[in-house]
Amino acid sequence: MRRKVIRNLAALGSICSLFICIVFFAYLAMRNAREKARSELETVVSEVIHRSAMTQAQIDEAVRAQRTAAFAPCSPEHVALMQRQILQASYLKELAYIKGDRMLCSSRSGSTVEIDLEPANHTTATGIRRWNRMEFPDAPNTTFVMTELDGYAAIISPQLVLDAGEEYSDIAITRFRKSNRIPAYSKGAFRKEWLAHKEDRSVSFFDNEYFVFIHPGSDAYSSVLAAMPTTRVNQMIWAALPSYLAGGVLAGLFSAMTLSAFARYRLSFRSQLLGGLKRREFFLLYQPVVDLRTGECIGAEALIRWNQPETGIISPDVFIPAAEAKGLIQNVTIHVMEMVAEDVGLLLKDFPEFHIAINISAEDLNSEKTEQHLQELLRATGGSPKNILIEITERSLMDPDKAKKVLDSIRKKGFEIAIDDFGIGNSSLSYLSTYELDYLKIDKVFVDGIGDGRTNSPLWFHIIEIARALGLKLIAEGVETEEQRSTLLQAGVHLAQGWYFAKPLPINELHTFIRDSRVS
Repeated sequence: MRRKVIRNLAALGSICSLFICIVFFAYLAMRNAREKARSELETVVSEVIHRSAMTQAQIDEAVRAQRTAAFAPCSPEHVALMQRQILQASYLKELAYIKGDRMLCSSRSGSTVEIDLEPANHTTATGIRRWNRMEFPDAPNTTFVMTELDGYAAIISPQLVLDAGEEYSDIAITRFRKSNRIPAYSKGAFRKEWLAHKEDRSVSFFDNEYFVFIHPGSDAYSSVLAAMPTTRVNQMIWAALPSYLAGGVLAGLFSAMTLSAFARYRLSFRSQLLGGLKRREFFLLYQPVVDLRTGECIGAEALIRWNQPETGIISPDVFIPAAEAKGLIQNVTIHVMEMVAEDVGLLLKDFPEFHIAINISAEDLNSEKTEQHLQELLRATGGSPKNILIEITERSLMDPDKAKKVLDSIRKKGFEIAIDDFGIGNSSLSYLSTYELDYLKIDKVFVDGIGDGRTNSPLWFHIIEIARALGLKLIAEGVETEEQRSTLLQAGVHLAQGWYFAKPLPINELHTFIRDSRVS
């Protein structure tokens, strides 16, 4: 009887163990399919963001060229210029000239046909008007998007921007403005409730019939949404199940297989990142810092970007945390310094008082080699320590025993120190008294609250008072409106950066921006 019970318990335990292994590996198959689905949606979104950026660049260039040429609107010379431009612009359908709500001429019809327009769907604070669903008699059942400034208009086909290829033909795509969350253009399914999720960073979720992924656009005003039918996700799950169920049956190999796959995955990203640094796939953009009292550009923050050949532009929100997790963030920091050294030598000769802000990680503050790399940067650029502003986050200061020694040594050499994103991290005021600092940067989340009545709106004023009490200079981040600029200036904030002044610029455009800010 006892042997029978043992046999039964052993059989039951074996069945339970096999069942648990099968269920666990089935869960892994589902998770793998979701990651694959998210990866495909990321690919689609990245392509749409790239095409949107290219389209906007071509629109800006077309408008600039027409305004520079200064031909009489709709004159033969003006129409000829538009026709030449449209041949060179792969993403533009047509160029036109508009007066009021009437199209007077275009690159297609010349000056012979005038068209009455419906009122614009949206007008920005800078006077840019946008029509989201335009139709033309010679293109039935097709809608276009038109953008106009000072009479000069560019017409695009949203389908050209949203076409992600036959492989992803069942994926719905929508590009929308963050301010009003109204689609600028869309293909396939779209539900307003999807936008209840915050899109200030990447987010993915299931919603009944769709798996949805939202990612911020390349500008500060738009986001892109991609939605994959859950039937496609289920197909991925069924495709993955056989191999995973085999792993469940071979439970003894589970640990080895999992660790091997995990190691390959980790090594894969490490290899990609190190290879990208070696192949110089990274580049810098510079966010200008402006003196609110004079309008002059007095500095800029160096922002690193990764242009990976296979996937396109990878957001720093993706690769910076991964580099930190892999122990490669110091490699990234050194590469940033090397690129700054290549970029700013001539700039500092023309503007010797200018400063470049470089972000330093917690790992950099734990390494005495950081000071050595900074000295090499100065030798390469011919600048002085005042030309380099070191930006650190509150998280980097959590271990004062390690960080304080490096920071104090750097500061004694003449480098100035700024706390970045103040108020959104650990927010410990003890950091401000523990370390010798020079600048405090007001995070964009507080600047956004100026004038909108949100509960966090008064906090930026208290941050200003704290800085004053400690003798720190202030830089406001993310300034986007005139109201924010004037309010900060009245409150005694003298330095700011944000899209109100300029987007992040390549080094040659930064050089021009500095010169123009000082001439005007």
